[in-house]
Amino acid sequence: MTPRLLSTRTSRSLLGLTLLSGGAYAVDEANAKILSRSLRVFVTGGQVVWDYRLHFKGTERDDPDYRSKLQNLNQRIAQRLLHLCFQNGGIYTKFGQQVATFNHGLPKEYTETLAQLQDQAMPVSFDKVKRTLEAEMGRPWHEIFKEFDQTPIASASLAQVHHAVDHQGRELAVKVQYPHLESQMEADIRVIKWAFQLTEYYFPDVQIQWLFPEFKRALLSELDFENEKNNSRRVAACFKNNSNVHVPVVYDDLSTKRMMSMEFITAPKISQIEAIRELGLDPPEVARVLCEVFSEMVFFRGFVHCDPHAGNIFVRRNPDPQAKRKEQIVLLDHGLYRELDGEFRKTYCDLWRAMLMRDSALLDDCGRRLNVGELAKYLPVLFTYRTINHKWRLDASMSESERQKLSEELKNMRFSNVTDFLEQLPRDMLFVFRTNNMLRALNKDLGGTTRERFTIMGDFAVSGHSAFYSASAQGTHAGILASLGYWWEHFNLVFLLRVVDYVMAAIQYTRGEPPAKIKRVG
Repeated sequence: MTPRLLSTRTSRSLLGLTLLSGGAYAVDEANAKILSRSLRVFVTGGQVVWDYRLHFKGTERDDPDYRSKLQNLNQRIAQRLLHLCFQNGGIYTKFGQQVATFNHGLPKEYTETLAQLQDQAMPVSFDKVKRTLEAEMGRPWHEIFKEFDQTPIASASLAQVHHAVDHQGRELAVKVQYPHLESQMEADIRVIKWAFQLTEYYFPDVQIQWLFPEFKRALLSELDFENEKNNSRRVAACFKNNSNVHVPVVYDDLSTKRMMSMEFITAPKISQIEAIRELGLDPPEVARVLCEVFSEMVFFRGFVHCDPHAGNIFVRRNPDPQAKRKEQIVLLDHGLYRELDGEFRKTYCDLWRAMLMRDSALLDDCGRRLNVGELAKYLPVLFTYRTINHKWRLDASMSESERQKLSEELKNMRFSNVTDFLEQLPRDMLFVFRTNNMLRALNKDLGGTTRERFTIMGDFAVSGHSAFYSASAQGTHAGILASLGYWWEHFNLVFLLRVVDYVMAAIQYTRGEPPAKIKRVG
């Protein structure tokens, strides 16, 4: 059989690929990796577009198989993205982890599939770690450390952690950034931006380019360990009088932009429930401490740890013998924080007051301030999984009639409506969403109740609201009266919060639904 001659265009393409492949051998390791990583993205993008054209394009929304076809397409795309993130690692793993936490705006096929990236980062060899240490410190690694365990005790998307002892005898956790991240970053970010643009081009309903600047800003922040060091010191100062939370000490003399040496702490992760019990601690009480700490960050401090997954929080017995509580949480990984705008924080306090007190007028006002207008009615669903007119107690799910009514409202809502809604919100809200979702999951795993979590957040929201106005009027006669007035409102609201909850519980009980059968949502 005579082979078919290649077209001139195909021949040139093959020649170009051959030259490109040959040229890869002439560049250094970092550039070669950039090339291969970028090619993987282009190949994956092509597969996604082909899959869409072949199996979904032209499917109408009124097609009885529309939903199942869309779910299957999303699942296949998510699997391809997962494989790409595993292969490319580094920034791509971080990107996948960020996407996995966006469960208030993306289909569950993506968030559940990419959640596998949280604990799957691949460590690099000790030789590469050693080169980074010596490049950062300017001397052989054995002159820096008396002991250094070559096997990492933890590996994440951008760095891995080793146990070490320095020549002063200090026991350390040494966090070392993966090699080539900085050199690859510019190209990787450019390619990811292209992927965002391509997604919008082929899937007009998926308007996500507005997310890219936030992803880039967060990534640059996490790559600079000097920033992480400053964040850890600032949050430690915030909680210096609270023995229920501890932030490991950072040692300046053994820390740079790409490595960081911290106090080594042995303790179970917050997800290791049995290990927590073996310490003689009560997991639901740990959940309460966790909710209080993060509520203080959001409603009072306006300085929020935005990556509170299980690997970043340890639990140990409180070393302070005078402490009222035995439980202490240890906060790790301070690379991703968000400083909340003051006006946003006021509005967020009011939003929680509105949701928990079922105040529709205040909710509408919050919607106006948050730039979402009438769509504000969906904010309680995003945060509490129930509507503002929810008739049951705080720890109960929506009734079947409420669920049906909401389903009818959302039936004709397109994905573009969801992304438009999220785009209109202040950017601070996206990070608060992320943190709230992670805490909800941890609270549920620890056995904490929805009622307890909402009550804690309500207490802090009301207190934070009162503190704003007390501070603004401080020092004047009118200010003293205003301060007393707002603290009285705080007392009334906290009191009413509990009264409303107990009344709803009593009504529900008289209607024949025992508390034991109420679903928990974390």
